[in-house]
Amino acid sequence: MMKKMPRWSQVLAGLQLIAVALAAVPLVAQAQAWPAKPVKYIMPFPPGGGSDISARIVAEAMSRSVGRPFLVENQAGANGNIGTQAAIRSAPDGYTLLYTPQTPITIAESYEPPPPFDAQRDLIPLVMTAVTPELVVVHPSIKVGSLKELAAMTRADPGKYFFGSPGEGHEFHLTAAVILLAVGAQMTHVPYKGMGPVVQAIVGEQIHLAVSSVAGVKQFISQGRLRPMTAVGMTRLEGYPSVPSVADNGLKEVTVYGWFGVFAPAGMPRELVDRIAGAHVNLRNDAAYMQKMKELDFDPTPLGPAEFAREIEAHRTQWKAVIKATRK
Repeated sequence: MMKKMPRWSQVLAGLQLIAVALAAVPLVAQAQAWPAKPVKYIMPFPPGGGSDISARIVAEAMSRSVGRPFLVENQAGANGNIGTQAAIRSAPDGYTLLYTPQTPITIAESYEPPPPFDAQRDLIPLVMTAVTPELVVVHPSIKVGSLKELAAMTRADPGKYFFGSPGEGHEFHLTAAVILLAVGAQMTHVPYKGMGPVVQAIVGEQIHLAVSSVAGVKQFISQGRLRPMTAVGMTRLEGYPSVPSVADNGLKEVTVYGWFGVFAPAGMPRELVDRIAGAHVNLRNDAAYMQKMKELDFDPTPLGPAEFAREIEAHRTQWKAVIKATRK
């Protein structure tokens, strides 16, 4: 009896499986060889801010660790969305990565119009590199010592006082907004294109207050051109023990904090994800890197993909609540 011939659909399906398997071979080889050439971090914000500073520290350490150059390319605009989309559109081969604070990852999706990407679908979390301590800073002409005194001053003269941020919906905008809302302060928001311009504006007394990473304002504080009013968080910062925390100001419900992380475009094979993430996590063994981060008031907290993904989800939930509260 003649054997029954397979249907063409079965033959085609088999060929497709073979093609997929063959296509995966170069990807596995890439994972084993990475990095075979320079690696680029897309930084979706301008130079000068805390995220850009930390990206360059990580790039320097990674270059030293793996023996290939790591470069930082600023592609700013649309509150981080332009650079983030550029990273998403790149090949998932490990040579173009996204280094970003959380704004385009956990916040942008809650604003209208939504960004032209879905961060949950289009990006793979590789590593959280650092938590960034933040300060509420004011121009030295603001003489009040507490947030409650600030609120009273602004209510007495509405329309006179302004706070700045790198853009509507940036985490620094929302952090400042929720703090000011909690104490009943009346200040008008002024968006800028990055934290560098915000700092210049407040130093020039064009605005009066901002939230920033410590790294972004440290030199101006030491020069007396900015004054730290409050540490964002439940505890005071090690480098600024005399500056009261948000909790010291009676705002125990304000628990937001900032972080920086590295992401890959979706489609990257698991072997390559693990290799790149592991190389970044291993920076905790680089004493010079850890010291440099701490000197600039970053808290190097390398979390791998699984832990990082859990943190991202928790922050998405948190920021949705903050956005809802500040829009009332």
